[in-house]
Amino acid sequence: MSVHYRSQSIKPLHSTLVILTLSLAPAAFTGYPDFLLSTSPPIMSYNNILLDDAINLSHHLSDVARARQISPLKRMQKYIGKPGLISLAGGLPSPEYFPFASISGQVLVPDSFPLKITDEKPSLSWIWNLLPWSNKERTTSFTVPKYSRQTGDLSLETGLQYSLAKGLPQLDQILHEFVSKIFQPGYSNWTTLVHTGNTDGWSKVVQTILNPGDGLLCSEWTYPSAMANAMPYNIKYVPISMDSEGMDSTSLRKTLMGWDESRSMHPIGLVLCTAFRSGRIPQTMSARRKKEIYDICAEYDIIIVEDCPYYFLQEGEYVPKSKRTPEPDVDDDTFITSLVPSYLKYDYQGRVIRLDTFSKANSIP
Repeated sequence: MSVHYRSQSIKPLHSTLVILTLSLAPAAFTGYPDFLLSTSPPIMSYNNILLDDAINLSHHLSDVARARQISPLKRMQKYIGKPGLISLAGGLPSPEYFPFASISGQVLVPDSFPLKITDEKPSLSWIWNLLPWSNKERTTSFTVPKYSRQTGDLSLETGLQYSLAKGLPQLDQILHEFVSKIFQPGYSNWTTLVHTGNTDGWSKVVQTILNPGDGLLCSEWTYPSAMANAMPYNIKYVPISMDSEGMDSTSLRKTLMGWDESRSMHPIGLVLCTAFRSGRIPQTMSARRKKEIYDICAEYDIIIVEDCPYYFLQEGEYVPKSKRTPEPDVDDDTFITSLVPSYLKYDYQGRVIRLDTFSKANSIP
């Protein structure tokens, strides 16, 4: 379900301006700007391209974000693990008192769901599937012990303990490799944070970037839960017209060009872009359109938030069944290359925050 916000129902803004193009809410917080200028040398991207660090975008922080201070206890974390040091500061429970000795389970093997249908099933096959002995799921087992056998292994000792906001080191490594290979950010010092769903991630973005009364540019048809999430902060919505690809870049530029800064309506900007599906409306935004929107946002200093849980469901143009031909088998790199890139790939300044999830079209075995 989507809600259509009509232009004539939106009152003029008298504060900052933000852009929003979003869809369904779901869980990795990717591409968050470092906000601080770094002196570290450029690093290589996934494609061995030399990349620079992000620019300083700390002026986009909200008043609440600017007022945040590091917890005194968190400052002491740098001393944890030093030989001979016994810490009583964090209140970390002893793993000896954890109620689990180990956790085991069965998971489906990676190829449990074939990409191609090899034969037609009989019309009454659904009856067979209801029988208890018809289950032919192939699984593999796993066990997580309380204590790791070697450094780097998963264990309940660390998994059930207080941990970093970035998540467990093993998960952080998986997310970093995934983002680097799939989305290929255009700058070097990007990072990932873990949240409990894209609605939760969007809420944190609103608190970090927007002040009460700020404006939010959004597509005419926008996912209502995101709107509802920002309403308690007295956010003002400014709809941008759409076409078959989603947010129209020409309309976006026209709106920003006509913004009256003399009336304190300075565009600070935040674009929550769901490039492929706006709610339940199937849309695929082209690479060209994304580049146009990114260039406009860079010109007018707008932060982009990309919410795209259905990224891998890119069907292309519709082909009638009578004209379809078998698709050839492709390797991972070929498939990734065939996808319309994320905004992250065009982001050379660090102004894209990508909200992602493994609960929709992705899964990690």
